[in-house]
Amino acid sequence: MKDNKKYSNYGELSNPPVMGENEDWDDNHYNNQAYYKNNWGYQQQYANYPMGPPPRFIPEQGVNLYAITPSSISNCLHRHTYIWPIFGKGYWMFPTKVYRDTVTGYKWNGYKWLYFGTTLNSIQSFDCYR
Repeated sequence: MKDNKKYSNYGELSNPPVMGENEDWDDNHYNNQAYYKNNWGYQQQYANYPMGPPPRFIPEQGVNLYAITPSSISNCLHRHTYIWPIFGKGYWMFPTKVYRDTVTGYKWNGYKWLYFGTTLNSIQSFDCYR
């Protein structure tokens, strides 16, 4: 059951949505965060942060004939994504938000995830994995 509630400036629900008796999940996503109901009420699920390291392999780069657009990389939200930049070495990223000309999320530095953002025109190609 969905309703339109007001949200605070910090991306948290000011009034959590009301769920039906048989529902465990509320698919109301704000700032890409899901909420679930437990014995104490609504708790925020940490859907924005990657739960583990990226895959241990480096994928083979394919040929990209298209421009990198917000709609193309938005298919990789909350998925491990390998980025090949125009300049520099490739890296694993866990994108959480896509804007008009920027993607933000977490970048793997070899042993932990660091918050990171880059412009779309600096990406040569990318590949997503679950």
